Amino acid sequence: HDPPIFKRNDGTCNGGILPQYWGLGSESRGTPSKLPEPFAVEVGNPKDIPEGWEEKWLFNIMIIDTRGTENRKSCSECRCDQFNLPHNFFNVTIGINGKPLSPDYKGGIFCCQDKFQCKLRKGFEAPRRKLALRYKVTWVDWDQQQIPVRFYILDSTDRVTTNGSQIIHDCQDGRELCTSTPTYGTGKEAGNEEGYAVGMSVCYPKPGSIKINDGEIVTIESRYKNEFLTGAMGHMYIYLADRLQHTT
Repeated sequence: HDPPIFKRNDGTCNGGILPQYWGLGSESRGTPSKLPEPFAVEVGNPKDIPEGWEEKWLFNIMIIDTRGTENRKSCSECRCDQFNLPHNFFNVTIGINGKPLSPDYKGGIFCCQDKFQCKLRKGFEAPRRKLALRYKVTWVDWDQQQIPVRFYILDSTDRVTTNGSQIIHDCQDGRELCTSTPTYGTGKEAGNEEGYAVGMSVCYPKPGSIKINDGEIVTIESRYKNEFLTGAMGHMYIYLADRLQHTT
C-alpha cells in the first residue's frame, strides 16, 4: 500500500512544525469555531481526491493525566523533569532540526510523547477510568451560496538578537489586525478550571474592511507572564477567501 497523503493547512512549515489541518486544545473549549456565513471550508470535493484514493479524517488526540502528579502545572507544561523519561531519551529522540535532542531541552512536545507519564506523589494510585471523546461535526451540501476559504496557521516564533545593549526582534511594527484575549476559569468543574485558560476570543472583520497586500509581512505576537514556561504555544488561524462575491 502507498503511504497516506496528508492534507495540511495552506501555510508553510508543514513538514514538522505546523503540519496540522485543524488544531484545538483545552484552552479553546470556549472559543467559537463556526465560520460566519457565507464562508465555509470545503472538504470531500471529488476533483481534489486522486483517482483510486479515499478521503478519511484523522483525529490526533493528546491527553495528559495530571491526577496525583507531583506538580500539576509543570506536568501540563510538559516539563521534562516531571516525566519518567527513558534512560536513553536524549540519545534517541530527534528534534525539529533533525538532530538528537539537546540535554538543554527543558520541556515541550517531545517530553509529552505517547505513553509517557508524569511523576506521581509517593503512594498515589489512580483508579482506572474509561474516557470517551465526544465531538460534533456539522456540514451543508455545497452550492453557490458558500464562499470557500483556505486557512493558514501562524506561530509566534521570534528570533531575538542583541547589538550591545540594543535588543533586536525579528518582526515588523505595523497596524493591529486582531487582538485575541483569553478567558480564565474560576471554578473546579470541567471546562471552568480555576487559573486555566478555557477560551480565546476571535476576530471576524467585516468582509472587505481589511486588506493584506501581496508580499506584506503578517506577524503574530503572544504575551505570557514574565516567568519560566515550557510547552508554550502561540498559534493563530487566518482564513483567506480568494473572492468575496458569489459566483453564478
